[in-house]
Amino acid sequence: MIYGFFLYFFLHLFPASPALAPVADTPAPLYLSTDQGQHWRTFTEGLPAAVSITGILSQQNRVYLATNAHGFFTLAGNQSEWVSSNAGLPAKANFTTIAGEGQHLVLGTYNNGVYFSQDGGKHWRTSIFNIPGNSIVGNPVNSLTYHGGYIYAGTENGIYRSWDSGMSWQKIHDQFFVYHLLSVEDRLYAASRDGLLASDDGGDNWRIVYSDKFVYRLYSAEGNLYAAVAGHGVLRSDDGGKTWLPPVAVLCNVRSGSLPDALWKGYVPALPSELPARFLAESPLGWLAAGVMNVGC
Repeated sequence: MIYGFFLYFFLHLFPASPALAPVADTPAPLYLSTDQGQHWRTFTEGLPAAVSITGILSQQNRVYLATNAHGFFTLAGNQSEWVSSNAGLPAKANFTTIAGEGQHLVLGTYNNGVYFSQDGGKHWRTSIFNIPGNSIVGNPVNSLTYHGGYIYAGTENGIYRSWDSGMSWQKIHDQFFVYHLLSVEDRLYAASRDGLLASDDGGDNWRIVYSDKFVYRLYSAEGNLYAAVAGHGVLRSDDGGKTWLPPVAVLCNVRSGSLPDALWKGYVPALPSELPARFLAESPLGWLAAGVMNVGC
């Protein structure tokens, strides 16, 4: 079962482990909660002190981290220390996102397309026909997802698709600035500056299902679809995006069964740093919070 939501988002919304490190005087790059966000401890053993985490993926009893300029890290379910795994990756690359299916993983970058691994991140290769960069403004791969036997990449100049496990990429849509992609059963969603888009045919055709504000993050849990919307918090849809429920309350310490539902109810993590999380993710270990910003509840 895949637990990761790859939730990096840039607003205030969004421990039974024996190896939790003591809380430092300065903000830590990663925190762990094993009680649904009620308490948080630093979880950084094996990570560089100045690391900036840009993506989290949890699947098959492992957790993977993508970072900015510090490479790729992995943690097995029975381990307590993060281990770097960068064979084939360039030094100090700006990784932006991560996705996976089984032992196959893909890493997005700020301006160098995509790298892929076929052995759970032990070795990496660059795509042969890659997503092109831009020497002036860059072309960040903001999101990656697996859907219907293909891999999809959302970028600032459109959506790309790979049919050969990430070795080559083809642009299938160039009209949207895409923040995040999400696969839910037979439907593919894209969060964009134009709102929320949906495709029922593998990305060949798209329709807008929400257009009031730009959408920057998507999650699904327990049959519901959640969208982080600029200026409106997290909205919830029970019917695939046809109708939307606004946040039910602004509560900083609400308990909930899933992380997306907690965010919809107004949850904001109270980290030891007293700064809010830059992004959150679910994992077999518990909830993970990475990065900090100067806003809060």
